[in-house]
Amino acid sequence: TSSSVTNHEDFTSYYTNMLSMLDAFFNEGLGYDRYGEIFDNKTKYGKLMKDAMIELIKRELYSVMRNGTKLILNSASGAGDANFESNVRMNNKIISMRIIGQLFTWRIGQAQTLENASIISTNTDGLYSVLEATKNNEILARESTDIHVEIEPEPIFLISKDSNNRAEIAINDDGTLGDIESSSGETLACRKGPTPEKAL
Repeated sequence: TSSSVTNHEDFTSYYTNMLSMLDAFFNEGLGYDRYGEIFDNKTKYGKLMKDAMIELIKRELYSVMRNGTKLILNSASGAGDANFESNVRMNNKIISMRIIGQLFTWRIGQAQTLENASIISTNTDGLYSVLEATKNNEILARESTDIHVEIEPEPIFLISKDSNNRAEIAINDDGTLGDIESSSGETLACRKGPTPEKAL
């Protein structure tokens, strides 16, 4: 089990970005990338929902719209790797996108390890490194420019048994541990009691 304060390095909208770069959903009949257009809308709604100059009710609406576009984007990438025939099935492109993500993760992890970082966990679109934050962010800025993928570092306390059994705990401004931001796995996912979404 790994347990440490880490820099959580999440590739910004990795799946959608890479699928757009691969022209996975470019529609010959329409003559443009509708998937890319939906992704651009998600980015726009994300900025609007954080704009303090906009009244709260509208920001809440933009938040709902952003979540809606995110659901469409994620559903499309999931449907692209289905095991049944459909208009959007593209297993090879989806596998390519995931492999490229793993290679990017490896590259960034290597660059950080050369500066004495410890990489305690990875996933398809990011990694968790234990390294002084300023040095860590310098490496990320350099590497993200080369791979054309934005990376957002965030300090988080990670407890990870494996990729499925893990908890992420927020770190307060004073360095103390805050709320559990996410948890997954057989018992962790039900930490607040039984839920019909999980089979125990």
